[in-house]
Amino acid sequence: MHPDDDGRAYAGEGLATARFPPVEPPVLPGAPPPLPSPSRAAAKPPERRNFLSAHWHGDLSLPVSYWINLVLVTLLARGLLTGLGTLDWQRHPLTWAIAATATAVLICLGIAVWQYVGVWRAAGRSGSGWGVVARIMVVIGCVGSCVGMRTNARVLADMLHASSEQQSWNDFHVRVAADGRAIDASGTMGVGFTDQIEQAFASHAGIHLLRIASRGGSVTEGVELHDFLHAHPDIAVEADGICASACTLAFIGAAQRLATPQAWFGFHQMRSLLATTRSVDYVSEQQDRFKRELHELGATPDFVRLAFARQGNDVYVPDRAELFDNHIITAIDADGRHWQADGWRSEQFLQALRHDPHGRTLAAAFDRIALVQPAIYQQWLQRDLAVPVRPHPAAVARYNDNFWHALDAARARQLEVASTQDVRRYAVSEQQTLEMLRRQLSPSACGRYASGIAITLGSHGGAFRDAVGSGYVALFSGQGTVQLSTPAWRASLGSALRQHQAERWTAHGELADEAHWTAACSRQLATLDQLLAAPGANGDLALRAYLRVR
Repeated sequence: MHPDDDGRAYAGEGLATARFPPVEPPVLPGAPPPLPSPSRAAAKPPERRNFLSAHWHGDLSLPVSYWINLVLVTLLARGLLTGLGTLDWQRHPLTWAIAATATAVLICLGIAVWQYVGVWRAAGRSGSGWGVVARIMVVIGCVGSCVGMRTNARVLADMLHASSEQQSWNDFHVRVAADGRAIDASGTMGVGFTDQIEQAFASHAGIHLLRIASRGGSVTEGVELHDFLHAHPDIAVEADGICASACTLAFIGAAQRLATPQAWFGFHQMRSLLATTRSVDYVSEQQDRFKRELHELGATPDFVRLAFARQGNDVYVPDRAELFDNHIITAIDADGRHWQADGWRSEQFLQALRHDPHGRTLAAAFDRIALVQPAIYQQWLQRDLAVPVRPHPAAVARYNDNFWHALDAARARQLEVASTQDVRRYAVSEQQTLEMLRRQLSPSACGRYASGIAITLGSHGGAFRDAVGSGYVALFSGQGTVQLSTPAWRASLGSALRQHQAERWTAHGELADEAHWTAACSRQLATLDQLLAAPGANGDLALRAYLRVR
């Protein structure tokens, strides 16, 4: 018997069938409830972050991260750096500026990293096309920041160089002069230069002279010292040595502006120590102010143009005449005597002699020439004024030639009008000069000099100037004059000239040798002895004529 699929069984064909009830499958038990997930069981509530942290992790929306934290904060950071650039750091040690700028740059660098990371993460979470755009802008911003950091590094390097230069300006000294007449200020005009000068005058109210020697320095210090002198017209300023760059700006602030004979002035364009906008604009404003004040003092447009045409360490150095003509100086202070422009025109050529212990009598002789032979004196002055001042060695040589030619011309003219006493004193001085040359150089040098031939003095130049100076002072004393008889004077000159030629030349008309010059020295000394001993008017004429043709 086989059960059929529907539960019916067949015993065989023709057999009766029996029906069984259907069998129901047993009911299986239900699935067990799911076990709790370990991850869900350990899950905690989302962490609440502050605004800065939320931006860093990209939790903020893309618009907030980009427009607020990137764009707006960048503008604020740039405003901070721009504000630092507007400060006038030159009034203070630049180490302050370096510290402030370096701190600001580091802060801005940290802010930039925070900005770009936050925007990048927020853009990734946004899932929108704007996220791609934001990430592109982040890449561009990173490149720009790298370029900006390079620029900032260069700015800091420039500031370090400027700080090093500024620190080298601290070599100045401000003190009361040894004679108690002035406040001496020397060295570069660094930070505090003007403050120390103001304090010195406040502590010594009886002093009214600032003696300055400076190559320049801080424009700010020059401006402040200029304003101090301008506010105290009772304080005179005197340049003693170099006064260049910012020193010239301070110098013109005084009402009375003096210069010693050795002082010189150097003008050029003002330069900002820093390349910041504020510093550059400040220096430009002060230079324009300087130009206006020079024009107000009476300087010519050409002088102002030349004064600011040079740059860097190149300076324009005007001579004394230009300084007077353009009202840069009001007088020259030479050993306590103040020379105005007219007097200094000639005095400048005698200052070297006045400062030479062996040349003072020659300078005094020229002072006498100005009185007794004014025409010759003016001719000498005009020749010296016409000499180009550069090159300096060539100018000095020309000045020396002009000096001795003028002295000889004045001597020749004065021998015709000087009193007998003055002529004799001059003759005695000539004797002493010949004796000095014979003893200290050689008899041959003595003979050459007596015959009007140039000799090399070497180390004996001082003794020579001492010897001849006193004779010229005596000859140009102006203590009485005489009027010689023209025929007698001409006859005496002719006789003296023939004698002089006989002493100087050989019989063949050639220059004599060393032995001849040695003998000539002795003969001329003997001749002077004879002429000084000769009595009467004829002796006086012969002495004058002999001295005249030598």
